[in-house]
Amino acid sequence: MQQIAEGIQGEVESFVLVAQERGRAYTKVVRGVPVYYAKSLGVVASLPISWDLVRYLCKHAAEYDVIHLHMPFPLGDLACFLSGFKGKLILYWHSDIVRQKKSMVFYKPLMNWTLKRADAIAIATQENIDGSPYVKPFENKCVLIPFGLRKEWDEKSDRYWIKRTDISEEENSGVLRLLFIGRFVYYKGCDILISAMEKIKTEFLEDMKDIRLTMVGSGVLEEELKQRVQNSGLNENVEFVGKISDDMLEEEIRQCQVLVFPSIANSEAFGLVQLEAMAFGKPVINTSLATGFRGLA
Repeated sequence: MQQIAEGIQGEVESFVLVAQERGRAYTKVVRGVPVYYAKSLGVVASLPISWDLVRYLCKHAAEYDVIHLHMPFPLGDLACFLSGFKGKLILYWHSDIVRQKKSMVFYKPLMNWTLKRADAIAIATQENIDGSPYVKPFENKCVLIPFGLRKEWDEKSDRYWIKRTDISEEENSGVLRLLFIGRFVYYKGCDILISAMEKIKTEFLEDMKDIRLTMVGSGVLEEELKQRVQNSGLNENVEFVGKISDDMLEEEIRQCQVLVFPSIANSEAFGLVQLEAMAFGKPVINTSLATGFRGLA
């Protein structure tokens, strides 16, 4: 969303409408893009409770020629439906809803209305279409727009390869440096990753001094994962660094030998961090899902 909003700014007059996890409404210009952060009472089942977002779109929809809705997002579908918007509706399909199956009983009719109403559906890969029972019936509306990196990432990658004339001290130390970047939620497969570290220790390599795993991010499973690492005696091998700045993230990618991305459910559509790692020449170990992952596995 950020790349699209920043990329078209200046070519067209654009405005971003989002809902906060919790808090009062406010407007802010982010990297040249005006953003309205709608008031929210909290999040239930990954969905913000924000009547303010619906109210705002109903009030201002007629001011715009195009609405670009990122899906699945039931609150956005509802806002478009109630607004009576008559212009062009473009969807960007990110991933299927996998875990909230009971909620789909209520959401699916509204979601199908939005898919039928749409003038076009932007989607990253053919695998995302073929692997989605929701999008596949509307394949004729789909437009493939592959994922890419921001221009500055390409430029940083070029500078990295120009400067990298020999093997760095870290790479030559004999320590295998693994890196995970993402939210600590069920579909990211963090528990599988910790299980792999446990198995390496118990079945293959009692002396783990030559393996380091850095985990970047945060989420609902963070404390559970940290406790598991401690109970397994992996404190010296697994480091949690939390959320970090873009500069620190870039440095972590530079220092690692391998990016690990063990997502386990179709909620994971692709994972842009894989492209960022590849831009710096780092191999990626991922899982084979029926989404855009398949193109990288």
